Amino acid sequence: MERFLIALGVSAETARRDAEGIEHHVSAETLDAFRRFADGRSDA
Repeated sequence: MERFLIALGVSAETARRDAEGIEHHVSAETLDAFRRFADGRSDA
C-alpha cells in the first residue's frame, strides 16, 4: 500500500502513515490489487 501511494506522488512519510491506516480498513483482496498494480509500475 505504501509503495502504491508513493507511486501516486504522496510523500514517503504521509504514505507510511496512510498505508498503516488503510491496511486496517480494506480487504485483503483490495490490498492484493493495489500490490499488483504497484508491482507493475517501474517508478514504484
